[in-house]
Amino acid sequence: MARRNTGQPVVEDDEDDWGSNAKWVPPSQRAATGGGGGEQTLKDLEDEALQKNSELTDATLNLRRITEQTKGVAGQTLVTLKEQGDQIQRIHENAVTLDQEMEKSEKLLSKLGGMFSFGWKPKKGHKIKGPKSSANSSDSASGDAGSREALGLKAPKAGAAAPKGSEGMTAMEKIEMERKFQDEVLDDVSDGLDALKNMAMTMGSEMDKQDKALDHLSDDVTEINSRVKQSNKRAAKLLGKR
Repeated sequence: MARRNTGQPVVEDDEDDWGSNAKWVPPSQRAATGGGGGEQTLKDLEDEALQKNSELTDATLNLRRITEQTKGVAGQTLVTLKEQGDQIQRIHENAVTLDQEMEKSEKLLSKLGGMFSFGWKPKKGHKIKGPKSSANSSDSASGDAGSREALGLKAPKAGAAAPKGSEGMTAMEKIEMERKFQDEVLDDVSDGLDALKNMAMTMGSEMDKQDKALDHLSDDVTEINSRVKQSNKRAAKLLGKR
């Protein structure tokens, strides 16, 4: 079919299917003319990587701070628990002293009963055993560094210091330096968790020891209480005989 001549000049249309008549330019030419912005994009990525890495460093430092705070609370709890064990020990020692005084009183009451022809012999259930000795019983929980170290409360070591002197470094060098620092901080956290585990085990051992100590103390106190009541009744009868 022949093309109809309209009498108007034919215009070459460079417009493509996307509605743009801009000619395609190779990337190398775009970078050379500043049209692509490749270098700026790389810098943006580096800045973003540095920012994210800095946020990660802050997070690891916060984790270390929380771990150290938890260690402090656990350490104080352990000290208080040990002081409680020492107090139980002293109470039981006083119970033994009371038993010794009770024996003197019972002998005196027995002699007084003989004077009134009213013999009496105290009934005893079991011998007062007293507190069981322990290798740690004499430790003072709030004492010197040696006693605290025996409880697993060693003086905290200095944590990893933040990196300095990053001037003149490339972005990758800064990131690598930050990552090394993060590894050191995480090592501190790991050491802190190990210390918490050891303190928890020490707490468990101390609580078991105190539980047994309280059982022995309760048995002895019950026996002493029974004998005190007997002695009081005996004294009341002797007074009635006068």
